[in-house]
Amino acid sequence: MQTLYDYSTVASPISPSLFSQHTMNTNALFISPVSQNKKITELNSDKQSTGNQTSLTENKDNKQNQSSGGLVVVKEEAKEKWGIMIKEKVDQMNTFIPYSFYLRLMITLPIISSFAAVYFFICAYTLFNLSTLNSVLFLSSYRIVLLSDIVALSVSIAAPPTLEMISAIPSSLNVIDEQATNPIWRDLSHTSSNNTILQKLISGLIPYVINVHRRVKEGGNRYDSQYLTGDESIDSLKTHRTVKAGSRLNDLLVQTQECIELIANDCDNSGRIYGLSGSFAGLEGLMEQFMVYAMNIVQASQTQLDSITLGDPSIQFMTSAIGHDLQAGFQQYGSIMEEEHLTNLEFYQTLQIIFFIFSLVTTLGSFFFCLFPNNSALSVISMKTNEINLLNPENDQMEN
Repeated sequence: MQTLYDYSTVASPISPSLFSQHTMNTNALFISPVSQNKKITELNSDKQSTGNQTSLTENKDNKQNQSSGGLVVVKEEAKEKWGIMIKEKVDQMNTFIPYSFYLRLMITLPIISSFAAVYFFICAYTLFNLSTLNSVLFLSSYRIVLLSDIVALSVSIAAPPTLEMISAIPSSLNVIDEQATNPIWRDLSHTSSNNTILQKLISGLIPYVINVHRRVKEGGNRYDSQYLTGDESIDSLKTHRTVKAGSRLNDLLVQTQECIELIANDCDNSGRIYGLSGSFAGLEGLMEQFMVYAMNIVQASQTQLDSITLGDPSIQFMTSAIGHDLQAGFQQYGSIMEEEHLTNLEFYQTLQIIFFIFSLVTTLGSFFFCLFPNNSALSVISMKTNEINLLNPENDQMEN
C-alpha cells in the first residue's frame, strides 16, 4: 500500500498531538470494506425511506382528491334529493290546506252576504215606498182641489163677479208669472169676468186633473210622457201603482154603489146629487159623469155661456157631486190607500226585524264555527310553509 505522507522529509520531530491528528485524518481516508458496505446500506435505506415518504404523500394527496371529489358528488346528490323532497312537499300542498277550510268559506260568505243583502234591500224598498206614498197622498188630495177649481170656474161663468168685486182686486196683482210651470195658475185670469177666458181655464183643467188621476191609480216615473200635466212640480213626482185587481181601491173605483157617505146619514137623502137617482158605477163612473158636464160648459158657444145660470143641470150636478159622494169617494180612496200602505209597512218592518236577527245570528255563528277554526288552520298552514322553507337548499346557500 502506498502511503500518502513521507515521514523522512520531516526535518523537525513531530509532536504527539499533531501525530494523533494526522493519524485520524489518515484513517478517515482509509475505510474498510465492511464499513463501506454498511454505509452503502444506510444510504440505500435512506433513499428507500425517502421514496416511501414520497409515495405516502402522493397516496395521501390522491386520497384527499378522491375525498374532495366524493364530497362534491355527495352534495350534488343531496341537492337532488332535497329538490325531490321539496317537489313532493309542494305536490302535497293541498294537504296542508284542508278542504274544510274552503268549505267553511264557501258556506259562511254566501250566508252572511245573502242575509245582509236581503236586509238592506228591504230597508231600501221600505224607504222608497215611504217616499212614493207622500207623493201619492198629495196627488190624491190634489184631485179634489182641481175638481173644486172646475166647479168654481163654472160658477163664475154662471154668476160672473160684479163690478165691485173686480174693482176690489188691485190691478197690480193681475200679472203673469214667467217662471211658473203650472199651465193654469200662471196669472190672475181666473178673476176675470170674461166667460171665454174662464172657459179656456176649464178646458185646460180637465186634461190636467185626468192625468193626475191616472198617475195616482197607475203610478208613473218622473216626467213620464204618458201622464205629463205640464206642471213641473207634479211631473217630477214618482208614484207607485195603487189600484190592483181585487183590492179595496179597485172595488171603490168600479164597483156599483148607491152612495158614498161623506157625512153621517148623508145616504138617507136620495136627492143629494142633482140628476142622479139610483146606483152609479163606483167613484170612476161618478167622476166620468162629472167630466161630461164640465165638457158641456167647455163646448158651449158664447151665446150659451151668456145664458148659463146657477140652475143649469151641469152646474147643479158638479156642485152637488163635489159636495157629497165625489168628495167622500176621494177621501175614502186616500184612507184605504194609507191603510194598505201601513199594512205593507208593518209587514216590511217585520221582515226587517227577522232578517236583522238572522243576519246577526249567522254573522256571529260564522265567526265562532267557521272563521275561528279557519284561524287554527291558517296556523297549521304557516307551520307547513316554514317546514318547506327549511328544506329549501337555496336558503342554506344564502346562510353559508
